[in-house]
Amino acid sequence: IAEIDEKRVAVAGHSRCGKAALWCGALDERFAAVMPNGSGCCGAALSRGKTGENLASIQAFFPHWFAPAFRQYIGRESELPFDQHFLLAAVAPRVLQVGSGSEDAWADPNGEYQATCLASKVWELYGNKPFFGEKPGEDEMVVSGKVGYHLRKGPHKLDVFDWTCLARHMMSET
Repeated sequence: IAEIDEKRVAVAGHSRCGKAALWCGALDERFAAVMPNGSGCCGAALSRGKTGENLASIQAFFPHWFAPAFRQYIGRESELPFDQHFLLAAVAPRVLQVGSGSEDAWADPNGEYQATCLASKVWELYGNKPFFGEKPGEDEMVVSGKVGYHLRKGPHKLDVFDWTCLARHMMSET
C-alpha cells in the first residue's frame, strides 16, 4: 500500500503482547522496529537470575503458552541452553526499544535491561555503537544507535511515555 512507509512500521506490545511482539519482530523482518514493553519472563528479561515472574510461575498460570518439554527447566534456569537475550538479538540490525516500569518487579526491569545490554553485542557486528552505561532513571531513555531501553516511572502498564520513546527512537533512525 503506497500510503504506508515501511521504514516506520513497528510492532509493539505490553506484557503477554510484549512477548508476542518480540517473537513477531524476531521472525518478521518487515518490521523496522520492535518494542517489547514489560514483557518480563520469557520476553525481554533474562531467565537466569530472574526476579519476579519466573519459569515456575509463568508455566503454572499459562502452561498452554509453552512446549511441555520446557517444564524441565523449572528451578533449573541455569541449565537452559540459551537465555532471552538471544531472542532480543534476533531483531538485529533493526531498531529494538525495550521498555519497563520502575515498579514492575514481576516483569523484572533489571533483567530486561541486562538482556538488552547483552543482545546489543549483535548490533555492534552491524556497526552500531556499543550499548553501555548505567540503567536509566525513572522516565529516562538510553539509546545507542538502533538499541534503546527506557524506564518509565510506575507499575505494569503501557502509557504515553512508552510510545513516545519508541517514536523518538524511530525518528532518530530515519
